[in-house]
Amino acid sequence: MFWLLVGCQAAKGDPAVGADLYVQHCASCHGEDGTLGKPVFEVESANLNFRVPELRDDELVGAIQKGFQAMPPLGLEEEEALDIVAWLRTKFGWYQGGEAYVDVAVYGGMYRYGGLGKDG
Repeated sequence: MFWLLVGCQAAKGDPAVGADLYVQHCASCHGEDGTLGKPVFEVESANLNFRVPELRDDELVGAIQKGFQAMPPLGLEEEEALDIVAWLRTKFGWYQGGEAYVDVAVYGGMYRYGGLGKDG
């Protein structure tokens, strides 16, 4: 039997490891279900149910490692960030594309966050 899977992707990390890392580093602000939205510096943290499908894997890794808006850099190795991304994909879905570039304030200056859901 032949199956054609269109649009299926495989994250590079280990989702089981990523689940543990998410609880350790992310759940206190985003909640275990990704919807907590705990404010940091008066900026509400992202509802991951909506945010994760808007971002490519490399954008999620960048946000995890370098921080984004009020989210501080987590100081994780790339492999650990990829593990978290693999778990995020199993929980919140795959990249759908969509939004434009935005300029955001990040610890000490403005940063153009590459393509927030935009290919290229």
